[in-house]
Amino acid sequence: MALSVIQPIMAILRPAPESPRRIIFSWLHFAAGTVGQILAAACVLLGAAQQALLLPSPWSPVVLTGWLLWIVLADLLLLIHSYSLRRRGTTTGQCWYMMSD
Repeated sequence: MALSVIQPIMAILRPAPESPRRIIFSWLHFAAGTVGQILAAACVLLGAAQQALLLPSPWSPVVLTGWLLWIVLADLLLLIHSYSLRRRGTTTGQCWYMMSD
């Protein structure tokens, strides 16, 4: 929960694009978001295993696994898409993984 509160605060306080500290911000912002996604998925999967929830047992693991695979696939496709844009040189903005050397 703390990571989801920190993310918008970090975004408000981000340095200018030409600032030398921008790469540090980009890495921290990326890391906080990734760790937040991983922890959220773990909480959902562990929470679904609680006996207090009356979920239909044969379908709940399948649905949750599909949900997790959907998130991983979407992140992977977006990363591949940004890489292909970078190789073509048609990016409009720069992210931490699009920074030119």
